[in-house]
Amino acid sequence: MSYHDIVKELIKKRAKAETGVYNTRMKEIATERATKEKFRRQNKEAEIGEEMFEDGTYEPLGERISTSKARDGLRHLAQVLVSLIHKGGNQKEAVSVANQMKNLIKKHVLVLPSKGGKSLMLHKLSSQKQYMVIDLDDYMRTLCKRDMLERLSEARRTHSSLMEAIAYTECANVVLEHVKGQIKANKSLQVLFLTSCWAWAQQRKRDAVVMACPSKEFFEEILTAEEKRIKDNHGTDAEVLTAREGLRVSRQDFLESLPADAEIAIYSSYDELEKMVRERLAIVKTL
Repeated sequence: MSYHDIVKELIKKRAKAETGVYNTRMKEIATERATKEKFRRQNKEAEIGEEMFEDGTYEPLGERISTSKARDGLRHLAQVLVSLIHKGGNQKEAVSVANQMKNLIKKHVLVLPSKGGKSLMLHKLSSQKQYMVIDLDDYMRTLCKRDMLERLSEARRTHSSLMEAIAYTECANVVLEHVKGQIKANKSLQVLFLTSCWAWAQQRKRDAVVMACPSKEFFEEILTAEEKRIKDNHGTDAEVLTAREGLRVSRQDFLESLPADAEIAIYSSYDELEKMVRERLAIVKTL
């Protein structure tokens, strides 16, 4: 083989290798675009679903008008409240306006990390009649198909925030479809969604969303309680270590998923969390 033939062969091999790299990169770009488009489409579907949820596409026109009036009422009350604050108005009057605003908001979302108190809040608020309390994470385990839950679990295991948001939204939509009829059947009922996913919560543009997280000191108490629970069930030291590390990572992932300028309510006990929720939603504690 001559020198020129060798050069030609090397050029062909290099061109083939570069083509392979180019094709691989193009496939990666196509996959990224498809993933982003799927997430965008799911967000859009969630917004459309919310339109049907709140405005009721199949409801009489009067229902849509009343919803519009509620929004106008919220805007008006917000303006009144801001005016009272700036002018140093009567405190009782300001509280009264704030309570009226609470009554007009029909859906609330409370975002909590793992072991943040969702199950406890569900239990504590189960006896009151003002709100339907829906723990999305709990509902998912019974309503969603196994493959959907596996996708969500895998996304969390690999710490893929984008894929977790897509998988969580897919599961959450199943829950919303399930409870939609119950909510529409009682127009006076308000709703409190409990969730661990900020990416889903931020889609609820028309709802009142609150993010809360245990303080560092209280989180250490939660870790200690979890360690005791595992040991009482004859768990090994390895299981304790895995559980503690899993909760730490989960808490860190939760905080990193929130916007940098997010206002987070910090609580130092579950009682403090319950008090915060009851005060915000004006739920009276009864014996």
